Amino acid sequence: MSLWVTLFDIKSKKVLMTKRMEGALGSGFSFRNYWATGFKKVIDQIEKSEYKKWKSN
Repeated sequence: MSLWVTLFDIKSKKVLMTKRMEGALGSGFSFRNYWATGFKKVIDQIEKSEYKKWKSN
């Protein structure tokens, strides 16, 4: 699964950054869990490494 992560300033409505990210889909027992696994992997990737890179820029 690929998705666009977009950070923006709510007050000024200015887009700060946009990045395409990918997360592997899961093999869950339901349609929801199948897609939720991909979102979870992208969020984990942001927390582990991407956020520090974004913050420094």
